[in-house]
Amino acid sequence: MTDTTVIDDYFAGWNKQDTDAILATLTPDVVLEDVPTGHGATGTDAARAFIDHALSQTAGTTYDVLTTLSDGATYAIEWVMQPAGIRGSSFGSLREGRIAVNRDYWSLPRKSA
Repeated sequence: MTDTTVIDDYFAGWNKQDTDAILATLTPDVVLEDVPTGHGATGTDAARAFIDHALSQTAGTTYDVLTTLSDGATYAIEWVMQPAGIRGSSFGSLREGRIAVNRDYWSLPRKSA
């Protein structure tokens, strides 16, 4: 089984709303992308601004990780952002035990008819 500690730590940082904890899981040249919004960042300084902005927009949210698949070089994660119930997935790559690329894909919950 592949070690998913860095992925677990990444989501724990988001759940604690702790920018420094999130950054500790990333490579210095990390690429982050929120595909639905078109927002992205490359490198530590841009990642810090990206994360701080995202946390300011999602204060009080947490992520329930439903599935994590990783072969040690790449990963796929299914999650639900609470309390909004936004379902999403993250796909990325790992290098030297840290996240080098993370792309998030999500959609808003469907309203009942």
